[in-house]
Amino acid sequence: MKKESAAYTILFMVVLSLVLSSVLGFVSSFTKERIEVNLTAIRAKAILEAVGINVHEMDLREIEKTFREKIQIDEFDGRKVYLASVDGRRVYAFEYTGAGLWGLVSAVIALDESFERLAGISFVRHSETPGLGGRIDENWFKRQFRGEKLSSSYPYLMFATNIAKPGNYDPNDSTVDAITGATGTSKAIEKLVNEAIKQWKPILMERYRR
Repeated sequence: MKKESAAYTILFMVVLSLVLSSVLGFVSSFTKERIEVNLTAIRAKAILEAVGINVHEMDLREIEKTFREKIQIDEFDGRKVYLASVDGRRVYAFEYTGAGLWGLVSAVIALDESFERLAGISFVRHSETPGLGGRIDENWFKRQFRGEKLSSSYPYLMFATNIAKPGNYDPNDSTVDAITGATGTSKAIEKLVNEAIKQWKPILMERYRR
């Protein structure tokens, strides 16, 4: 078959397409597997952090080991709850996805055994702007939620702006500080947290209240 012929050109393009498709399929499969592994590790870290276990000095292997040892998973009605005992108190965590400013935000939210206080909050993934809304990942922001008392009715938690010194660590005022300069993200997270509690608190109370 002559290289200059139309048949050769067509055959060459077909073979090239098959080779490229195989390579892309392999790369996609490998990448997907790595992404899933990384997401599993990120989720485990977020769950441990939300229930009140310090993970900042842990590497990936320690996180996985601690998760296996400390977290019990309860699955029912298509739901998944992560149970832990921290400082002698039971903690119940769940993952909730809602709208952020620029995309979906997946958060892990944990309530303590009284169901009247947050144990903590952490984030699995989001697409908020780095340096602005992306500051929801910063420790000062997440630390505000630890042990925070919930109001008896919706909204259970309010966000306020403190320009002088962000970070409201009073556990009894049902208020945390928003992120200065990221009003849209702050409002979105405020709604996400309140909607999550509204949906999940009665479910947790019915299943686990002693």
